[in-house]
Amino acid sequence: MRLIKLTGTLNNSVTNEEMLLRLLDAGAYNAAIMSREVVVETPRKSLQSIKESMRYMQITDIRAREASIIESTVSHAADGLDPKKCIKISMAPGTRLTGVKFLGMTLSNGFRENSFTDTDILISNSQKVIKNILKKAGITDVLVSVEYKRTSDNIDLALELATINTLVSTNGIMQLI
Repeated sequence: MRLIKLTGTLNNSVTNEEMLLRLLDAGAYNAAIMSREVVVETPRKSLQSIKESMRYMQITDIRAREASIIESTVSHAADGLDPKKCIKISMAPGTRLTGVKFLGMTLSNGFRENSFTDTDILISNSQKVIKNILKKAGITDVLVSVEYKRTSDNIDLALELATINTLVSTNGIMQLI
């Protein structure tokens, strides 16, 4: 299902709760209010009724674009480790249409490479795990590097935890328009 993302500026005295309920009743897939900005995702078939509801509630500067071209990245560069300090992941904000780019994957002296039959499999598997976490977090554009410091009993879990810790350290996600 293709979604349309509408944004607008709030200029009225309608309560946030009332506004969100009206937008959802009009057919919005989801709606959010951030300061004075209203963001609504809606299926194409509900677009007109959502726009009418927004105008009725005196929301101005209504802009629409397909949700698929809305991209996001991390707010700040940061790094994070898994709880056992086996894997360190660093992330930096990406620009629009960068995608998830892996700048490097390094194996430190403490990491026993011979525990894996193929380094290519390790790298490929690591990229899949990290991309999955980033996709769930809604991040489309980011620069990533991975450092394997020591071996881990469960590398996938260590990668997941290090990725989540890094995301927390970046102070959030920002939208690229």
